[in-house]
Amino acid sequence: MFKRSLVLSVLLLLLALSQPSQAGWLWTTKEKPGGLGLQQTEVTKSGEAACSKLFNLIEFGSCGLNSARENGGLSKIYYYDISTFNVIMGWLYKKETTTVYGE
Repeated sequence: MFKRSLVLSVLLLLLALSQPSQAGWLWTTKEKPGGLGLQQTEVTKSGEAACSKLFNLIEFGSCGLNSARENGGLSKIYYYDISTFNVIMGWLYKKETTTVYGE
């Protein structure tokens, strides 16, 4: 029993150290602005695209800039934001949403 607990503890420690950019171990929500240098431009439209990953093995959806642009019907992208939601450091579940702004 002790050996099993020790192995599990070491594995959890290695998992925690493998992703230093994560703020929370259990769940994390982050939003970061991306930019193309045109944030001061007046925005008339926006579009959004999302993708999810389960067990860090199965990924579905498209969260790229082009997908978000097409979903919003934009012809020009001025700037974008990316938000990420992770459960157990993204190993159990991860959702990334890209929002683009433009015209």
